Amino acid sequence: MATPLPAGEKSLSQQLDELSAPQSRVRLHAAEQIMTRETQTLAHLPAAGTLPTPGANDLLERIRLNFEQRRADDVARPHRIAVEKRMSVSSLFTQISNQCGWKFDTTRLNESVLGRQIESVPEMSVWKVLSHASQTAQFAVRGMSPSGDLILIDRPEASGTVVTKGIVRSTIMPARTRRLGDGRRLLTVTADLLAEPSKLPVRVQWHDSDSKAIAGQAQLKPWTPDARRNLPWINRDGGTPLTIRFVLPADIESEAVLDLSLPVTLTYGAGQVELSIPRIAESDGAFDRVGHVALKVQDAQLREGSSGQSPEPARLRVEAAVRFLNCSAELESHTGAVTNAAPRLSKSSTQLVEYRAVGTGVGRFDATLIFEGPIEALRTSDLEWSLPQTLVEEQITIEAKIPIAEK
Repeated sequence: MATPLPAGEKSLSQQLDELSAPQSRVRLHAAEQIMTRETQTLAHLPAAGTLPTPGANDLLERIRLNFEQRRADDVARPHRIAVEKRMSVSSLFTQISNQCGWKFDTTRLNESVLGRQIESVPEMSVWKVLSHASQTAQFAVRGMSPSGDLILIDRPEASGTVVTKGIVRSTIMPARTRRLGDGRRLLTVTADLLAEPSKLPVRVQWHDSDSKAIAGQAQLKPWTPDARRNLPWINRDGGTPLTIRFVLPADIESEAVLDLSLPVTLTYGAGQVELSIPRIAESDGAFDRVGHVALKVQDAQLREGSSGQSPEPARLRVEAAVRFLNCSAELESHTGAVTNAAPRLSKSSTQLVEYRAVGTGVGRFDATLIFEGPIEALRTSDLEWSLPQTLVEEQITIEAKIPIAEK
């Protein structure tokens, strides 16, 4: 049942109608009222260009941009939490899960670690609270499981330098060196990046020429200054890897401290929408669109399993296209937005056994999906796919002082 509106408050449909009103003040007031709504309203706005007048469509686009910016701000804002009293490590994990939705894999921790007490701390980002607790209780954040659980291990933090920036936690290892033929050394910096479990980016980019490294009084030159990195965000044990190399002059001492500054650009999927194609096995050419996200089935082929005492499961092969219709030209590839959110069928007896996604243009993907299961389940299942409503970018700079270690 729909929640009753407060007295005098108009429905979204009424406010959208008023965007086409003859009076300017009515149109502008309706736009202002729509923009005071929750950002979930974005999924319920009509498609661009579908309102009756050009002025109404201009206001609709302004409203859409307002919601998208608010969602971008929300997704890039780190979760914060306060530990208001002395509590066990286990209770801290429960508090973070309840307030922020994070999940923890504690199977590698001893019961003694979970029972250790930590003192109260003022409000700060959850990453910093976990770093504080890990130093007290002697555990470490190892990485993230494919299902999005933070993996915790029963020993102190590794030898890397841990820094946090926004929603990202970076573990930067001591820089390694290798001698070149002319007396100089090649210096390699590696880092593992973890994002908050509920706010995973879809890709990370950086230009080697934007990175800065200072050893002693010398600013080091990147080994490949023209390199432009564009990598999918990998949700794996250890985190998403980042590697960059610099040239270390022969007269720099190996014991020098490296002052590092690494600007990276993160691309996020802001706000999930559910796209659905009913009875996927029969839906060649079916199409679904929510806001700026579109899904089209280009082909669907159902193949029965073999006959015999141990029949193979039936197979459903689907060729689909995903389109993000509001991408800017700078966003060259969003394959990560697809691969981080695999499609599924509505019947639980089916299984996705193969999944390939290939970028075909700005915000455009073609995907091949192969499902297995009982033939009747495949024939009657709906295709369900949760995709970001919009894609936004944010630049952060990872800064740290790390030691230089001889190989």
